[in-house]
Amino acid sequence: MGIEQFLLERAQKQGIEKGINEKTLAFTQTLIRETAFTADEIARLVGVSVTFVEDVKRSAS
Repeated sequence: MGIEQFLLERAQKQGIEKGINEKTLAFTQTLIRETAFTADEIARLVGVSVTFVEDVKRSAS
């Protein structure tokens, strides 16, 4: 594998990860805003830590 191929694959992987992270954040924000779920329930549904959910809650306030 050449350097160019390596860099292209790395950039693609980073782009996919960024997209997943953005969707996770958006989904978490929507659940916080539009449901009465607890932070524990949201964390379980989204597949993130309770700390992540609480941080998102704090940043939205």
